[in-house]
Amino acid sequence: MLHYPGNLNVSVVVGGVGSVGEVFQRLGGAVADALREMGVDARVRGSAIVERFGKLSGAAQARRGRAVLYHGTLLLEPDVVPMQRYLLALRAGYAPARVPSRPQPTTTLSESLGRKVTAAEVAAAVGLALSRILGEPGGGDTLTAEELASAETLRRSRYEDSTWTMRG
Repeated sequence: MLHYPGNLNVSVVVGGVGSVGEVFQRLGGAVADALREMGVDARVRGSAIVERFGKLSGAAQARRGRAVLYHGTLLLEPDVVPMQRYLLALRAGYAPARVPSRPQPTTTLSESLGRKVTAAEVAAAVGLALSRILGEPGGGDTLTAEELASAETLRRSRYEDSTWTMRG
């Protein structure tokens, strides 16, 4: 997935939640629930969230022991850069070295709803839907003061810095 300012990344770390397919269904299903509550006819198809006009989100997983990182992106607004310029899977002669890309038609939440959506609006809806299936934020685990301070430092020094987030 090509990341650009018109998309929202969703990342969730959970423990002991089942098979790869079960994680896509459970966590992707919560994201799809949030989108349906916003008025989009969204559903999970494998690792993607789709609606009638195309793919809204793609997700992947990383597993370490019993921990799973589920991460995906939600397309909020159309990209102004032609993806075929950057994505090898859209070029003639594409031959993957590992897991192949599966390009498919995409759409955005703004296009689906016929209005501009904001990252804050979608993040709030997705956060609420995820908290319903996972419990309160943190899932009962409390972050230490050191972990919270580290997260705050990263937020300020890296993730809010456009030179870091827009590099490429």
